[in-house]
Amino acid sequence: MTWEYDAEGRRIVHLAGLHSAPCGGTHVRSLGDLADIVLPTLKVKKGRIGVSYSAVHRDLP
Repeated sequence: MTWEYDAEGRRIVHLAGLHSAPCGGTHVRSLGDLADIVLPTLKVKKGRIGVSYSAVHRDLP
């Protein structure tokens, strides 16, 4: 995953050449900071990917 800012200052996330989209706003240092990640919905419609998810922050020492 890589990211960059577009001309309007929005953060655009690129997923390994598969898909690029504006940032969803949830930020963690590492996926290891999350627990119980669930992706209940992943849809592709008219060339667009829609993802819904839930996650819990892992208790860090």
